[in-house]
Amino acid sequence: MAQYTMINRFKIFSLLITMLVCQGTLFSQRTFVKSIETNKRNRSVFVFASGNSPIVWQTDSLSLSKYDKCGSEIWHKQYKFTTPNRIVLKSGFKTLMNGKFVFVTTENYTNYRNSRVTLIDSNGNISWSKSFRMANSTMVSYSVMQNSSGDLFIFGSKNAIGGGPSNCFIYKLNLNGNVLWSKSYSIGGTWGGAILTSDQGILMRTGLQFIKINSLGNVQWSTSISDLGSYFFAAPIEVSDGYIFTGTNSGTSLSMSFYKLDKQGNLPALHKKTITLNSIHRSLTLKTDSSFVCVLNASLTRQFPTIIEMDKDLNIVKKNTLHLSNSTVKLLGTGIAFLSDGTPIVSGITDSAFNNKSFFGLLTTDYKLGCDTSIYDSTFIQTITQTTLTVTSVNTASLVEEDSSYTEMTLNFALKTLCEDNTFSLDLGADTTICPNSSIVLYNKSSERYDQYTWSTGANTPSISVNMAGVYWLTATDNCSGVTISDTILVGISNFPIPSDSTMDTVICNNEYITINAQIPMGIYLWQDNSSLPYFVADKPGNYYVDITSDNCTQRFNYTIKSCSGLFIPNVFSPNGDNINDMFTIRYLGFDSYNLLIYNRWGDIVFESNDRDIHWNGDFNNKIVSQGVYFYVLSIGEKRHKGNVSVFR
Repeated sequence: MAQYTMINRFKIFSLLITMLVCQGTLFSQRTFVKSIETNKRNRSVFVFASGNSPIVWQTDSLSLSKYDKCGSEIWHKQYKFTTPNRIVLKSGFKTLMNGKFVFVTTENYTNYRNSRVTLIDSNGNISWSKSFRMANSTMVSYSVMQNSSGDLFIFGSKNAIGGGPSNCFIYKLNLNGNVLWSKSYSIGGTWGGAILTSDQGILMRTGLQFIKINSLGNVQWSTSISDLGSYFFAAPIEVSDGYIFTGTNSGTSLSMSFYKLDKQGNLPALHKKTITLNSIHRSLTLKTDSSFVCVLNASLTRQFPTIIEMDKDLNIVKKNTLHLSNSTVKLLGTGIAFLSDGTPIVSGITDSAFNNKSFFGLLTTDYKLGCDTSIYDSTFIQTITQTTLTVTSVNTASLVEEDSSYTEMTLNFALKTLCEDNTFSLDLGADTTICPNSSIVLYNKSSERYDQYTWSTGANTPSISVNMAGVYWLTATDNCSGVTISDTILVGISNFPIPSDSTMDTVICNNEYITINAQIPMGIYLWQDNSSLPYFVADKPGNYYVDITSDNCTQRFNYTIKSCSGLFIPNVFSPNGDNINDMFTIRYLGFDSYNLLIYNRWGDIVFESNDRDIHWNGDFNNKIVSQGVYFYVLSIGEKRHKGNVSVFR
């Protein structure tokens, strides 16, 4: 067992007792579901996030509400227009930059329909609202998007007045509501949706037909998926390697299918995955570029909102079903979003017969409410086919702004709590040890998120990194309930055995060897050359290291071996054949490169050598040189040594 380093155990015990007395009971996170008590009955209710505020959009009543994270109303607005609106499946809604909002609706006139766009400021007030007409056409609007420059794109379908084939349309507005361009495309359908893509283009969907256009509205690719017996109307989403969309399979028991296209519009290896939950699905919510979330409604009466998180390869990551077990109220889920701190929020209506109140709720990060149940389901994979479409893009005549009148009302509706859990949990985990010279990140391991954090170190962040032994504690506060709870953790540092040679700073000469002994009991070794013995034999200077693993800890030990600098240059020799001092012998024991040049007094090179073991015997051109002074230049690595040597007979 790893041992703790020296800590004052009496102080630790006292701190633990103090923290346990102050610590709150550990439960689950605060959650709630609240219904909006209005007389207007809504069929489709969608939730969005503006920072840490839930935004609830009720399509049938054209009302928009903003709440704080505690579920209290900030404002509630309802919008009315001169021409009656006919909501087709849903009105496209979008949260914009700078806390603004925009929605599109479809307006009925005597023999045609218009597309209305309404911009809402951060306080819920209408900045402008304009109804646009396309010449000789009746229009149905589905989606609204915003690009990085702030411009708006509206997607829908159109027919010639009096009948004819359906086409798709896109028109672009600036934030003042001025039309920049409009185009139509030669495929269409009764239902659809579109998204702005990461390359600032648009992917349009109508049924199982898809058109990808660039930022100017020009077609890049188009395709049609072959799959019978399904309802298809929700907009796709974009993940890192493609686009995902859904369909509801018709029959006695409705099931949900998830489909995928790559970024070029081709079906990847996994074409379609079906989950056997009875549901008509409305939307997908992107969580990250590799995961997404949706709300399905399980059972034949579709009264159990089931939240499913999937990765980009359509594998289920998390799943939970909401159920008001202590209430006769039934829930039908229609939307999900995430606050800026990552908290999931859900919306829908109470009662599966589409005739009751809107609701919204705050969930844990595991999509739990505290009033939950389990629904059995299974998944299976199918293969489908696709065909290439030929799409004609046409620049349409300028849109006509037909009406810009509107009214708005500030409403105050009561909220009824259907389910609420105000108990909390905080868990730093079990006491632990860390390896020497390492650190550990401490954080609340439960799924709860809090508004305020105070650590024993003085930090106010959700997590801290520590590298010293001691007792650490965290106090967390939920502002809505005022609840504050604490938890503690004891962190120790394990003792790591010291190898026989823990460090080394020595010198090696040419033709020598040095053995580095790093052995410890039960050690596992990995040297810089990937050898795994407990020792290493060095035959030249350099920096050596070994990573030693013991008791799940790994430590690196470094060793420096320098080249010896021994150098002896004589200043005289006598090449007379008496075997006494007959050679000009330079002794160098290091490892650097070697070059010796010897000159006579006229500057002629009389001897040269790059080998420290080859010495000058006094010969030049096979004759013994005359007595006198000769000059040498010796290069050792980057250093140069100059001098002279005297030759005697």
